[in-house]
Amino acid sequence: MVYKRHTIWLVFRLLLILGVMMCVPLCISLVEPGQLVFTLLVIGLVLVALSLELFYFLNRTLRELTQFLEHIRNRDFNLHFNEKESKGVRKNLYRTFNEVLEVYREIRIEREVHFRFLEHMIELIEVGIIVFEQKGGVVLWNTAAANLTGISALKSWDQLVKKNAAFAAKVGTISESVRVLIEPVKSGSSSRLVVQVSRTRMLEETYSLMTIQDISSVVDQKETGAWIRLLRTLNHEIKNSVTPISSLADTILMILKNEEGQYKSVAKLEQENLSDIIKSVETLQQRSLSLHSFIDEYHKLTRIPVPDPVNFSCTSLFREIEDIFRSEMDREGGRFKIVEEKPGLEIRADRTLIAQVMINLVRNSMDALAGQSDAEILLTCRKLQEEVEIIVSDNGIGIDEDLLEDIFIPFFTTKTHGSGIGLSLVQQIMRLHGGQVRINTQKGKGTTVSLVFPVRSHPPLNQV
Repeated sequence: MVYKRHTIWLVFRLLLILGVMMCVPLCISLVEPGQLVFTLLVIGLVLVALSLELFYFLNRTLRELTQFLEHIRNRDFNLHFNEKESKGVRKNLYRTFNEVLEVYREIRIEREVHFRFLEHMIELIEVGIIVFEQKGGVVLWNTAAANLTGISALKSWDQLVKKNAAFAAKVGTISESVRVLIEPVKSGSSSRLVVQVSRTRMLEETYSLMTIQDISSVVDQKETGAWIRLLRTLNHEIKNSVTPISSLADTILMILKNEEGQYKSVAKLEQENLSDIIKSVETLQQRSLSLHSFIDEYHKLTRIPVPDPVNFSCTSLFREIEDIFRSEMDREGGRFKIVEEKPGLEIRADRTLIAQVMINLVRNSMDALAGQSDAEILLTCRKLQEEVEIIVSDNGIGIDEDLLEDIFIPFFTTKTHGSGIGLSLVQQIMRLHGGQVRINTQKGKGTTVSLVFPVRSHPPLNQV
């Protein structure tokens, strides 16, 4: 509407100037020679006046439009055009300018309100949040982060290194999207923090978002429960070995003593007594060996070597595992199936330890498939957004849901001759690699175990 009126006024001025110019030849032919000079002078003055007015009209409009656009460019929306003292097309133009500026002011206020609300919410939550820009400066920092790290104010990554070098050293090498347990981070504290770093790109700038969560109370509760379940299992295993040893020792002592409690001489022992003693000693030996084996398994769980990571392909790992179990699988009439969504996909890990993990998982699948004619074990490797996932799945008997909570407890087993450290060992090795173990099972349909390995696609914080 404003543009239309402005155009009408501009056309009117141009037509007016054109009309005056057309009067020149008319005056030359009609006006007497004595009055011609005066008439042309008047017409010339009118043309100059109309041209100056047109120039002023256009220049003023352009100047005000430039002023309007410069304020928008500078994000200064406090400019106001006086509508009341203006008339016609300029009044409409000023009204439009003011309406646009008002919209921008409302948008800015809404953004400020949303930001303040978000800022308030971030201050209220108990999760520490620190946002670093690419150059290392801190753009966001909440109270929870200050409390959890013991630093009252933070402006840069370098300042974090100076104020809490131990914490900075631990979080500086965290791969993206990996949750790392850190304890403790400040003197006199027994807190256990889970730290995760993720990155996002906004307006051609990369930001690193660090979240810090104190899980001490949750871990204490879970550890207490885990220790109780572990102690029950240990008590059961040790009792199964010690009770027969104690009972057999009492039996041998009863055979060797007379009614007065004195030890009999070897000559007075009957053949039947000697046979009982020999059997008891043999049983004692078996139970001692069983207890010794139990202790060896415990050592395996507590003495896992530090991972020596190398790059290797999933396919080569799968072929190695397939070779180990091929003859046994052929006897059972089952088959292996290898699926690799992206050929040549590699992971970085300790190959020996991961091979041990795979052997444990495939062994569990083999046990679950025992006696099944259509037995199948599927080995899959795929790339997720920031992770590589190795999946071992079978179509076996599955796991009871009420047992899922206990399957990672050391020495817990449902197998007759199982040691109960297989999945515990798997979980420990994956934790050493910064990875996770996920289990999905359906009774009577099979079990799927996923090994999730982090992939570092961005430099760690201490290299940003």
